[in-house]
Amino acid sequence: MFDVSYLIGYIILLILIGYFSGRKQSGDEFMIANRQLGLFEFVSTIVATLVGGTVLVVYTAYTYVYGIVTLLGFVGATLGFIFFAYIAKNLRKIGKENNFHTVADFFHFKYGKKLGHLVAMIIFTVILIAILKQFISGTQILAALSGFSYEASLAITATVILLYLVMGGFQSVVKTDVFQYLVVLFLIFVVGVMSFKKAEVPVNELLQLDASDPKLLTSFLLIGSLSVWHAADVWQRVYAAKNDKIIKQGFFISGIVILILGAGITMIGLAARNAFPDIDSSQALVFGMTNLLPPGVLGLGVVLLFAAIMSSADTLLFVLATSFAKDFVSQRKGIEPNEDELRAYTRIGIMFIVLLVSLLTYFFRDVVHIALVNVGLGFSLTPSIIGSFIGDLNPKAVLISVLSALLYWLVWVLLGHIDPNTMTSVLLVSTTTLIIAQKVIKNSNNG
Repeated sequence: MFDVSYLIGYIILLILIGYFSGRKQSGDEFMIANRQLGLFEFVSTIVATLVGGTVLVVYTAYTYVYGIVTLLGFVGATLGFIFFAYIAKNLRKIGKENNFHTVADFFHFKYGKKLGHLVAMIIFTVILIAILKQFISGTQILAALSGFSYEASLAITATVILLYLVMGGFQSVVKTDVFQYLVVLFLIFVVGVMSFKKAEVPVNELLQLDASDPKLLTSFLLIGSLSVWHAADVWQRVYAAKNDKIIKQGFFISGIVILILGAGITMIGLAARNAFPDIDSSQALVFGMTNLLPPGVLGLGVVLLFAAIMSSADTLLFVLATSFAKDFVSQRKGIEPNEDELRAYTRIGIMFIVLLVSLLTYFFRDVVHIALVNVGLGFSLTPSIIGSFIGDLNPKAVLISVLSALLYWLVWVLLGHIDPNTMTSVLLVSTTTLIIAQKVIKNSNNG
């Protein structure tokens, strides 16, 4: 058991940040921070969102099962951010000129309403599942470490996020992410190093990369490097950035920090694997912390986990609520809402989504499989997104690619074959069908 005062103090601080962030805000400040996000805020919110409760739970579980090979997921994320930085400047320019807030805004602009609506539904589902992952992770961790019931832990998580998001909007997301980024950056190595030392992980545990399945190595690299391209929260940060220099420097610094944090998370997984070889991998993080950390440090560890969960869940919730306001409510009305209307729609979206995800969290609790399902779903879009920045894609080719990948993904999910290899193979299907459809349509038009 840990000292609950750590958690209470942390929750009070978050709610105060939300309250003071929301005072005397304009609509654009609430929605996108007036598109004036600075370098430190940019890095903080990118890193804090990526290294959330799901990453801590899932990658610790992966490390427990597969070993140090999972670190390649973080190597891939670093490479993904560096490559994405080169196209992000153009994305920011288009977004500012056309008042973009979401990924679907870009597809509406580039390919029209029909494809824009499909992308909006896919992104909405991807983010909804991503929020569900955070809620499940947070609820399970808080319940296991605090002694609270699953239901009470869920209620605490949902209520805190709802309060400071409705009050503060995007400014609240950014400010809490800055605070939580600093907490995670400091504590993840305190927890990681202490666990690693106590478990006395042998050197050969760190040198088994060559023995791993090449498909597995490739899968983790692809998951890390390409997930950034369809990450709606990353796109929102690009739209909100103050200038192009911040985007370029911000993604580079974020990539380095994420690689360092990934090393810390890997240490926790290796420590649990070495000290407790027969436990359920999904419990590696919680079991490792409760048995490898002294009681005083365990309280700080709980704050670390809650900070990681909150920093991802609040960002994703706000992104999804923005999508609800712009891609569904506004599109259905057929008119561009003013700032105050958009803020009102977004607040309604936040409340609806928190309620929906809370209900889903109560019934669905397997976070590892849910995380992989979401990777596959996102990969149905990735080739079309990358291709949109390289050349002119035909809307029909994009539609064929996305629908083919969705069908392929759905077959694996229904069959229950959910692992890194099957979910990353969705990327191969979406890429192949995009190339073939683009070529066939182009030849048909020329003929």
